[in-house]
Amino acid sequence: MHSHKNSLRHGLLWMVTCCVLYTGYSHASLIGVGPDAIGLTVDKILVSGNEITQERFILKWAGIQSGQILTIPMLNNALQELRDTGLFKDIQFQTERDENGELTLRILLEEKHYWLLLPRLSRNGDGDVKAGISLRMYNLNGADQTLEFRAQQEEESDGDDSEELRFRYIMPLFSRPYELKWQLVRKIENTEVEDFENIETIDQFAMAVSRDWHIDALDIPIEVGTAISFQDRGLDEPYPENLEAREAGRYNSLTLALVFDDVHNERYRRYGSFYSLAIEQGFSWLGSDYDSTIFEFQAIGFRRLDRYDNFNYRFVLEVANDSPFDYP
Repeated sequence: MHSHKNSLRHGLLWMVTCCVLYTGYSHASLIGVGPDAIGLTVDKILVSGNEITQERFILKWAGIQSGQILTIPMLNNALQELRDTGLFKDIQFQTERDENGELTLRILLEEKHYWLLLPRLSRNGDGDVKAGISLRMYNLNGADQTLEFRAQQEEESDGDDSEELRFRYIMPLFSRPYELKWQLVRKIENTEVEDFENIETIDQFAMAVSRDWHIDALDIPIEVGTAISFQDRGLDEPYPENLEAREAGRYNSLTLALVFDDVHNERYRRYGSFYSLAIEQGFSWLGSDYDSTIFEFQAIGFRRLDRYDNFNYRFVLEVANDSPFDYP
C-alpha cells in the first residue's frame, strides 16, 4: 500500500464524509413551462438572475441552445445539470410565445453568493490527526472557478508534527464533451524531529483533460481522462543520518483514468455513486526522479435512507510498485 500527500492515499480504508455548510438549498421548477410549448423549436433563450455566473457557461452546463426541440426530458436534464453545479439557490424555466409564434425559453436563476470558512478535523488510517481551518471562495470570474486557502496543524502517529499552508486554484473550462482543469498547489511544512527543525516546500502543477465516453448500457457517460503532473519537493537542509529521512526531488507523472460520476444534488444532500480507476506512472524522461507505477481504485456512495438521512461511504484501494519520496 502507498501513502500519498493527501487523504486519498493511505491504503485500504473507510472514511467518514464531512458536512459542508451551504447558504441555501437548490430549488428547481418547470411550473412556468407551458404544455403547448413542448415539441416546438426554441427560437430564443434568455437568462436572468445571473449576477456573477457568465451566461455562456450556464447554457453549456444546461446543454440547451436555440434551434432545439423543447422536450420534458431535455428540461429535466438541464435542471439537474444546473443544480449539480451547486451554484444556484433557485432554478426555474419559463416559456412564452410572441405574436409571430416564436418560442422564447427563459432561465430564471438565483445565485448562491457565499464563501466558506470551515474548521477541519480529520484522522487517517495511520493515526495522523489534522486540525485547522479552510477558506473557500466559489464561482470566481463567474466560471465556477475555486480558490482555496488552508492552514492546519498535523500531529503524526510517529511523533512528528508539522504546519501546512496550502493555496489551490481550480479553473475548469467547460466545452462539451471535453473538460480541462488546472491546479496549482504550494505546500509548506515546518517539521521538528528530535530537536531538528526543517522546512519542506512542495510545489505542484497539474493539468487534466477528459472527454465523455457514451456506452449504450449506461445512462451516464464514462469520463475518460489523462493528466500530467509536475511535483517538486525541496528541503532547507538534509536530514541527519540518524533520523528518518525525507527525500527531496521531483516526481513528474502521467495519469490515465476512467471515471463514472452519477452523483447529483438535492435540496439538502447528494445522492448517487462515484467510481474511478486510475494508473499513474512516473517517467525519468519527463524529469522525474522516480519511475513509480501507482494503481488506484475509488468508490464513493451517497445512499438515501429516508427523507432526511443519508448513509455515505468512501472506499480507496491503492497499490504501488515503488514509492516516490520514500513514502511507505
